[in-house]
Amino acid sequence: MVKEKATKEEKTTTGLKKQLLKKLNEMAEKNKTLLDLQGKVNKGEEKLLELQREVSRIPDLETKIKELEGTVTSRDEMLAARDMALLTYQRDLEHWKTTIGHAMEENKSSKDFAEEVIEATGEAFKSGFNSYKDLVRKYFSNLDLSGIVMEALLALTVGMEA
Repeated sequence: MVKEKATKEEKTTTGLKKQLLKKLNEMAEKNKTLLDLQGKVNKGEEKLLELQREVSRIPDLETKIKELEGTVTSRDEMLAARDMALLTYQRDLEHWKTTIGHAMEENKSSKDFAEEVIEATGEAFKSGFNSYKDLVRKYFSNLDLSGIVMEALLALTVGMEA
């Protein structure tokens, strides 16, 4: 009977040990799952904190965007004003080019312009005549050039044209 009782107690103890090990394994498995879940929660909390930091930056970013929009608007307005000024200058330039062109045409067709051209041509002819006369005198010093004057040459030229 003592043996039976000891055997029975041993079986009960072994059964209880098995049950206890089984429960411990289940608890270890549940603890592992709980730790995994806790790790995921911690990662989620880190992401949440990061998102909260990013969200807290939104007002500052919106303020910067408004400032930049103001700067862009100001620069667009300045550019538009400069474009208008440039168009005005271009129109004025074209107007003055046309005006100067007409004035030059009128001046060229005027009597004064014709007289200026004739006078300038005469001066050029006189200068050329005297230069060639000096050149001939230099190379042909034995020639008497005293009778050769511009009026005589002009009379000779007019006589040839007629």
